Amino acid sequence: MTDTKLNENKKTINVTACLIGERINTRLLEQTPPPVAVSPLTIRAGKDGYAVIFRYGPVVMFGLSEEEMEMFLSSLYPLVKTPYENIEFEQSEINIDPEQEEGLTSNGVINVKSFTIEIAQMISEVLSDAILLSFYENKLTQVFDNIEPLAEHLKKEGKCGAHGKDLTKHIGDILLTLIKTVGKVGISDRPDVLWDFPYLERLYTKLVDEYELRERNEALNKKLDLASRTIETLLNLDQHKHSSRLEWYVIILIIIEIYVMMIPLIH
Repeated sequence: MTDTKLNENKKTINVTACLIGERINTRLLEQTPPPVAVSPLTIRAGKDGYAVIFRYGPVVMFGLSEEEMEMFLSSLYPLVKTPYENIEFEQSEINIDPEQEEGLTSNGVINVKSFTIEIAQMISEVLSDAILLSFYENKLTQVFDNIEPLAEHLKKEGKCGAHGKDLTKHIGDILLTLIKTVGKVGISDRPDVLWDFPYLERLYTKLVDEYELRERNEALNKKLDLASRTIETLLNLDQHKHSSRLEWYVIILIIIEIYVMMIPLIH
């Protein structure tokens, strides 16, 4: 793979990352027309723009107008499994200047000395992680919003106030979130492009630090663990409640059976 410059005549390039669905069938996009690069998949989009597409849902677009972005995303939807109704967006601008220090400025602009395919892929890796973290942070907030009333009910009434089926569903949501963020996406993994272009390591590390990806990922995993343990506790209480009720049913049935057996003796 060679170091290939893009949009050499431009000094600034807009970049937009979005999460459009649970999964994108990227195999079809790898066939015709031929992609600019792979791992991650990079293709031409719009008149003079580019897009980096990840199979687990994020799309990062460079140098596209609003109209071009809408048209491009519309063309992708037939390839999307489980499209999301509310799309997460992360927007920024890339400033190309060999004299500037590379990194993220205080106003959210990404400074680079040159703009190449490899830099576009590396920036896409960072922005795709950022957009995924935002999505799962919001999803986990919804889980805690559902857990809080159960905890309040437990505090006031001494019982969890929810059925095992509902609690099991919450646990399933948490496990699915954990599998996607850690198992499938691999937010903490080192991007493949850094192995081929180690000179990008410094800029990548700066962007990861400035977007606080590691801290956010660690905080997300801690919240996932807390939510899982909280729901597990509530589920155990619910099962204990049903178990105690079942024990009383058994005791009552035994008493009834003994009484029935004693009737002939009484008479």
